Amino acid sequence: MSLASIYYHFKGKPELFTACVSEVSRRIMNATSSQEPPEKLLQTREAVNLVWTWAEHHREEARLLYVWAVAGPPEAKAVRHRFEEFYVRRARRRMRRVGGSTPLDFAVERLASRTYMSLAMGVAEAWVEGHPLGGTLDQHRIAAALAEVSVRVTGVP
Repeated sequence: MSLASIYYHFKGKPELFTACVSEVSRRIMNATSSQEPPEKLLQTREAVNLVWTWAEHHREEARLLYVWAVAGPPEAKAVRHRFEEFYVRRARRRMRRVGGSTPLDFAVERLASRTYMSLAMGVAEAWVEGHPLGGTLDQHRIAAALAEVSVRVTGVP
């Protein structure tokens, strides 16, 4: 493919970069959504393992979303933010109480899911960059520990 062909579709590098980040985000969300239909939520551990298994098999793509998008153009940062919000909403769905929620319950759910996602994004960023977490780079041990933290923070198995 020639450079002219690329610039026919994209105005410049920021638009091309954002399109790549958007595609990676879409692929991860599709991979996990196809395994978790709206009517049947997965357990937290299963959901965490889905994302981490995808990242294990697509490490460079994961690096694009978790690391490079942070320093990218505002549009790419917005894609990363929407990705994070997608998973915050999924985590909150697991926490919803039967019979309604009080405003305090809603605030706790939102804070717990946001706290967990901030941690998960930071852990994923460190992992794709090759920084040992808890003394290991073993993706399965890190995912298991992250799932356990999620259970402790959100109170949802």
